[in-house]
Amino acid sequence: PCGRQFGPLLQLNQICGVRLRKGSLVVRGRKAVYLVALLGLLASGKICAQEKSYDFELYELSSKLFSMSRTRSASGVKLVAVDFFWDRCKPCKKALPSWTKLHEKFHDRGLRIVIVSIRQDDDVPAARAKLKEYFRKHSAPYPVAFDKYNLVAKQYGVTSGDTNTVSLPQVFLLDNEGKLVLQTEEAAKAGKEIEKRLGEQMKEGQ
Repeated sequence: PCGRQFGPLLQLNQICGVRLRKGSLVVRGRKAVYLVALLGLLASGKICAQEKSYDFELYELSSKLFSMSRTRSASGVKLVAVDFFWDRCKPCKKALPSWTKLHEKFHDRGLRIVIVSIRQDDDVPAARAKLKEYFRKHSAPYPVAFDKYNLVAKQYGVTSGDTNTVSLPQVFLLDNEGKLVLQTEEAAKAGKEIEKRLGEQMKEGQ
């Protein structure tokens, strides 16, 4: 991946695709070469930013550890939908039956869904208890994970700054390499993207 290491000049060339001309400084010492190379890359904007990681681990309500990296890279997985949830968010609750239908239709075609529930206001035990009670009444066939400190929400940009301001609903679609396919506030839009990508595979398989 681009920009993660700064070894010999050959590595810089290969990693970021930048050609560096040999000059008199090359024979004056490796440090000088590195400095000139890095300054040149910074000035040209060709140091590639490290890709954002969407991998995380959280405990589900069942106490099982959910791992995004293991889930997305598992055999047969094509898409992972991450739906951020709060029990006081009406659109979040309204979307759950749609996720269940998508799970039933596309799970065997490579779709995985995880609900990530954030915490607001309540302390951790109270928030967990409310969440468990809600999903006891509204069972889900996919993992429901509790982001008790909102660390994953911050990682994904769902909460902002120290104020812990939350923007919900938020849905992220990732491919099996962990790359972002779609970010949207509308579960219906995510559903259409899933239908488009995995529905075509269903047609091809018929």
